[in-house]
Amino acid sequence: MKVKAIDIAQLVAERLGALPACLQSLLHTQSLCEQDTGKRIRPICVTDGPVWVTGGGMSEGPAHYLVSLLSAQGIPAAFIPLSEFVSDSLPQPGRTLVLFSQGLAPNARFPLRHHRAFARTVIVTSVTPIPDAQTASIPRQLADLVAQGIEPFVVPPQQESGLLLRVIGPTVQALAAAILAGIPISQLLHIPITYQQQLASDPTQALFPDRTPQRLALIAGGRYGAACFGLRWKLLEGLLLADPPIYDLLQIAHGPLQSLWNQPAVLLLLERHDAPHEEALYARLRQVFSMPRHRVLSLRAQTHRGLLAYFEHAALLDALLLSALRTLAPPLDRWPGQGLDGPLYDLAPPHLCAR
Repeated sequence: MKVKAIDIAQLVAERLGALPACLQSLLHTQSLCEQDTGKRIRPICVTDGPVWVTGGGMSEGPAHYLVSLLSAQGIPAAFIPLSEFVSDSLPQPGRTLVLFSQGLAPNARFPLRHHRAFARTVIVTSVTPIPDAQTASIPRQLADLVAQGIEPFVVPPQQESGLLLRVIGPTVQALAAAILAGIPISQLLHIPITYQQQLASDPTQALFPDRTPQRLALIAGGRYGAACFGLRWKLLEGLLLADPPIYDLLQIAHGPLQSLWNQPAVLLLLERHDAPHEEALYARLRQVFSMPRHRVLSLRAQTHRGLLAYFEHAALLDALLLSALRTLAPPLDRWPGQGLDGPLYDLAPPHLCAR
């Protein structure tokens, strides 16, 4: 049955309401696993590098986030697009492969065809391996891969279908990325609480107060911008508008400013309390974009430090996105091109890996 447009925002709101519990569930499970090394996913360390990280759709966001987390620790890591794995052979593959795929989508099978080229392969997914399931089922195929040494990192939710936009899985996968990167559980325990608090606070400003969609751009400082690909993709799939770029605080003056100057635009500033050197730069940016056709909205992370600010920004952006969904009502249940993406989306072989 087609979901009424007015119900889409409500469905997204319900899923966002369930997100903190999913984050808490993952942390609780990992806390228990810390006492049982046989069940714990081993964090990635220097000897696992170079690390190739991949993912498609909304799962590409957590993949980029893991690359940033590992790089910050000096562990060689790179995001490798799924199309790289279509080749029958990989030139100089990394030592470890990490795949993010919430439902093990068809194209996620391409990297798994090459798992024997890596010393270690980890799959971050919501699919639970089931050895006695039907032979052709995805859970059974995943169980076969586990028997071959692949490590599954199973995370909630079990199901998140019905809409183009996924709001639970990508944030939970980002938390899984932090765990994989070796961030101590003790430093992550407050994330569900912070997320719930930020999401519950009403946005002081709406994305589009006059109900007219405008061009969007995210602004970040330093290497933090590279970690925020998932925020950009969330706006792309959630609003069905042009892909919003992430501009660097200084680089925006070299081309982006000129392209934005003569058209209405909303700039979302990903400010962080532990980066005081950026405050003067954001102040100057506000001076430049002070003309009436531009709106500047601050999304300030005030609790977590470093790359963990991502979760505060995700919650603040989710609140803005939900507000926009209620006014714009994009057709996320029957999106443009639905069912016509088969030649690209269903390109992968029928099995998760070559036999």
